[in-house]
Amino acid sequence: MEFLVKVNSRSDRVAFVFGKESDVALLDRWKEIVHGKDNPRAQDAKEFAALSAKRWRYYSDGKLSVTDLGELQGAIKSDPDGEYAFILLANATWQREQPTLGMCFCRRTWANHLVVDFLSTHPDVIGAVPEKVERVGTGMLLGLAHLAAVIKARRIWGEATADSAAFYHRLLGRPVRDVFSIQGSNLERLRLEFQSLRPPASMRQTEPD
Repeated sequence: MEFLVKVNSRSDRVAFVFGKESDVALLDRWKEIVHGKDNPRAQDAKEFAALSAKRWRYYSDGKLSVTDLGELQGAIKSDPDGEYAFILLANATWQREQPTLGMCFCRRTWANHLVVDFLSTHPDVIGAVPEKVERVGTGMLLGLAHLAAVIKARRIWGEATADSAAFYHRLLGRPVRDVFSIQGSNLERLRLEFQSLRPPASMRQTEPD
């Protein structure tokens, strides 16, 4: 999956991909980032990344983690009632010292819903270092709506923090406290909005849907 973000005054492509074991190790390094110590969002991002890495390893040890869409679809086909965990990464396609712009740790539940355990932009993005990148979080959540359609999940749900509630409120068009749920017409609306964020064909790389 790919979507467009705003980078300073231009638009550019972000690859929204399944994380692999080597990527998970990089999430542990978010806590080493020194800037953003006084920014609650940056501190949450570091904590979420560390917890995501820990949880992914827990599911990996139980052979319940997946690292690509085909593997997820195969796992669901093999055991429709199984719970599977995965990490999605938003990676810049342009030259950047830190290509990862955001991450999302998700689970596909036995009821074929998607649970968002952690979703965060990278502390560098939060601090606009070295450039201002906008719409990363929006693109990731809309990308999840697209993924939900691919695996025929009818609901996305999760827990919002005090700092992220306004983000979900803005995207869902209704007040959000500590829990959000996206389903029905709202889920379809986000899926369609994701299509509007996708790069034009001339900018796209070959990618499976």
